[in-house]
Amino acid sequence: MSWSKIKIDADGEKLDAFINHDETEICIQNIIEIGDDIKVGNQEYKVLSSSINIVSDMLTIKVLAKASKPKEKKSDGKSTKG
Repeated sequence: MSWSKIKIDADGEKLDAFINHDETEICIQNIIEIGDDIKVGNQEYKVLSSSINIVSDMLTIKVLAKASKPKEKKSDGKSTKG
């Protein structure tokens, strides 16, 4: 399984973490409290569950990517002929 380095926004700080290739799992040092959502850059993920590896003191977070909102189409104000 491959992992990519990411930055997580937590309490106004950007913290180093890792996310797996299918974006379902995030690993970070066990220094943050987990809520219902976690923000990675501009993407928000819903937290499904979390666990702590007591040997390495790493927090593993199972996540589900939230769908991004569709962009609104702006009208030019002109009517179309049909």
